[in-house]
Amino acid sequence: MEPRDLTKGPDVTVAERILASVVEIIERSCDSEAQALRVQRAHRSDLTCYASYIQVLERYQRNCFDWTDPKYQAAKDYLYLFVSLCEEGIPLDRSTIIYM
Repeated sequence: MEPRDLTKGPDVTVAERILASVVEIIERSCDSEAQALRVQRAHRSDLTCYASYIQVLERYQRNCFDWTDPKYQAAKDYLYLFVSLCEEGIPLDRSTIIYM
């Protein structure tokens, strides 16, 4: 059985598309699969890279899912993963180039 593509198709929910986009950004930004899994599995952490986090959020909101739109409010549930990405020390250009 082929894995289901969570970014396409009429039966894919908005929440599934949002999560798939965040996971794709993480996987493409990280140096290894192990690092990507560490970012995805991290518990909510304190933010020390505030400026980077804001830049990532602004680009994600502008280019992917605007969580102020009621249709995409589920995106707010995954924003903490961007904190983990920033705290992992991923260069900003690598984590934002995917969806510029």
